[in-house]
Amino acid sequence: MDGKIPLIFSFPSDPTSTTKVLPATGIHEFNFVTRGILYSDQTGEHLGSGLQNTQFKSIESFTIYSSQNIKVQLISTVPGHERQSDWIEVAARSRRTLNGVSFDIMRVSSFVAGTQLAIVASTLPDTQFSAFLESMSIVNPAYVISSVPTVDFLAGLVLNASANANLVGLTDNTVTITGLTIVSVQRLHYQIQLFKKDTFLPADFCASIDVDLASYGVLVGAVYVMDITKEDDLYLDLDSTQELHVALVNRDAAAKNAGAAGAVAVSFKYEPRRA
Repeated sequence: MDGKIPLIFSFPSDPTSTTKVLPATGIHEFNFVTRGILYSDQTGEHLGSGLQNTQFKSIESFTIYSSQNIKVQLISTVPGHERQSDWIEVAARSRRTLNGVSFDIMRVSSFVAGTQLAIVASTLPDTQFSAFLESMSIVNPAYVISSVPTVDFLAGLVLNASANANLVGLTDNTVTITGLTIVSVQRLHYQIQLFKKDTFLPADFCASIDVDLASYGVLVGAVYVMDITKEDDLYLDLDSTQELHVALVNRDAAAKNAGAAGAVAVSFKYEPRRA
């Protein structure tokens, strides 16, 4: 037949699903099984359905959609055509199409547990993607990075004194801060300062957020809570360590207590920065 025949991938662990959730960070390797209906682009003729092992049939084109930033590597084990590609970056909530790669195994390097993938593949380099997206659901992930109250900001702080923390786990070195939530044992006026490097030098100052619990904090149980929404605060980690370099500054005349008596936890909401 002269028509192009798209093949929709499924994952061996769940051949009825159009998405795959990667439960942990690290490198995952997949041998795929095709799923669903094979049809002709030109005539719409139904050619068959069900599962088919692709062990002896390489894929030449694919489009991948990911809920988080990932990297993929394509591998061909077809006799006489053994090879592997370089690692290919796929940005979060975007789609990436590659043609003519001829592979039968895919490695995925995930940076965030719970990453969702959707893939459409074809034996010819004209992958149909839009219809597939209409039948699946990808939930936009919540990006949060938080301090730990038993580890970070434990020092006692007099007026204008500060304590620093390097929060590990950003998805990228360039992100947009969209808000924060602070939980504090004491009802004090704080300022959150962000720095581009872990040296916390004035030259590397990035942004500040006023957190006046003394005026606006809400008592929830035995702690004070305040939630702040930001519109578009760009953050750059010039150390390239995917860390948020945070200084907690006491702007209150009353001192912040040391240890558990002055515990503070800050959770930052953010989004990966996209061009």
